[in-house]
Amino acid sequence: SIHNATTPKKNDNGCLKRKRRSTRIIPHIPQHQSKVQKRFMSKDSYSIMWDNRYKELKTYFRDNNNCNVPTTYLSNPKLGNWVTLLRQQYKLFQEGRPCFMSESCISKLENIDFEW
Repeated sequence: SIHNATTPKKNDNGCLKRKRRSTRIIPHIPQHQSKVQKRFMSKDSYSIMWDNRYKELKTYFRDNNNCNVPTTYLSNPKLGNWVTLLRQQYKLFQEGRPCFMSESCISKLENIDFEW
């Protein structure tokens, strides 16, 4: 079973502290992929965030002539982290593993010459 529970312990000064138990990872199975995609892609807030980041990426592309946003991009650090996440998710998609990447997302990104 999966454990995220904590057990109270007392530290040196007598106050309660919590110790996290180990967590078992859910195995990657093909049926799980569709559930993951449905969970992420069906959420309006996720779609809105994705569209906003995509617009920011298009602006970055227009200004820099590429989509290679560094993770240390000071003007928009979240955009740099998102681009890194896209590449990780694309790799999972290519391997047939659970991810939130869809063919429509890939198509949109390739339309602006996104480099995987």
